[in-house]
Amino acid sequence: MAEDRRGGAWLDAELVRREGAETRMAASLLDLERHPGHQLLSGGTPTGVTAQRWADGQQTLARLWRDFAAYRTTLSAARAVRDRRTRPGERELAELHELLVEPSIEVARTAVALGDRGIAEAAERVETIAIDALSDRMDAAFREVSDLVVAAETARNGYLAAIAPVLDRLREVRRLIAELGIGASDPDAAAVAQLTDRLGDRDRVAAGDPLGNAAGPPPDALAAIATETDAVAGRLAGYRALRDRWDADVAAVDRDVTGLAELRVQAEQTWRLAAELVVGPVPPLPPDQLPRLRATMAGLGGAAGWPARAAGLNALRAEVADARARLQAAHELAVGLLERRAELRGRFGAFRARAARLGRAEDPQVLALDARIQRLLWTKPCDLAAATRELASYRQHLAGPMPGRSA
Repeated sequence: MAEDRRGGAWLDAELVRREGAETRMAASLLDLERHPGHQLLSGGTPTGVTAQRWADGQQTLARLWRDFAAYRTTLSAARAVRDRRTRPGERELAELHELLVEPSIEVARTAVALGDRGIAEAAERVETIAIDALSDRMDAAFREVSDLVVAAETARNGYLAAIAPVLDRLREVRRLIAELGIGASDPDAAAVAQLTDRLGDRDRVAAGDPLGNAAGPPPDALAAIATETDAVAGRLAGYRALRDRWDADVAAVDRDVTGLAELRVQAEQTWRLAAELVVGPVPPLPPDQLPRLRATMAGLGGAAGWPARAAGLNALRAEVADARARLQAAHELAVGLLERRAELRGRFGAFRARAARLGRAEDPQVLALDARIQRLLWTKPCDLAAATRELASYRQHLAGPMPGRSA
């Protein structure tokens, strides 16, 4: 049996149903305006794809609010009609039917150009709609706008999630810079500021056009910022580790300097002995760097900031290593001269023993060589070059035929 849409019972129920829908519509519209996506779109100046879609969305939203106002006005009028009498009469029922069923709600007025109307036609075309159709139109508009604001929020959240690890890393690095007392003029601090600006610039562009940046930041650009951030973080972690072990590192360098002093004492003793025992100028020892190195070490703790202290400590280590290498080389050269003298003495003893085995110890030429070599090797200073030449003659003589025998 078809419902009686003109009867009082149906019209009363319809009015109550529509009033309940009005309350829910008002709540939904307020939820829409409070939605983060709506605040994102309406709170700034959208650009790109987002600007284009939001321009259409604003028109739809404006029409939605106009339609809602018409909806509320219609229901208010219907409630006024219903409240006239406890039991509505024919007139009230007719008015309620017109308001709640018929296309009586004006939603648009369009001017009709003179050339497009007849003499008896109105200069304005009025568009009316029934409350059912108005409700459907509002629902479609609400879904269109809500889909847009949800898409904007989703795109924005996705972008923020993509850059969050790098943002967190930059915040951590800035905290470490503050912890280490590194000033803004420091290269690492300046690099972090520049990286923060680069990421901030990209984020501001994405915030203006979340829909156009729904795919997230360009992976290569984000990876480059992350890599540079990690490089700075690595250096800062090194400074922090240096800070934590500073006393131990300084003590280690102090031991190296003390070892260098001990090596210099040995080198000077060996050099003096070589200069005394060997003919010819022994190459001089390198200049004594110990006073300067000790002064540098004493000033390490006064450097401003851990980067400067790290640079100073590393430079001092390199200088100590270089001084040790040059001093060690000079020491080894002096030791080599003394060892060469001992080696030549040993070879001479072997040649004399060979001469005795060959029965040539009393050979006049051997005796002469023997006397010259002994004088060279046991006289201070020893002429190593001359002794080497005489030993070569000694060896050649022993290798030749014995005197008085034919070859």
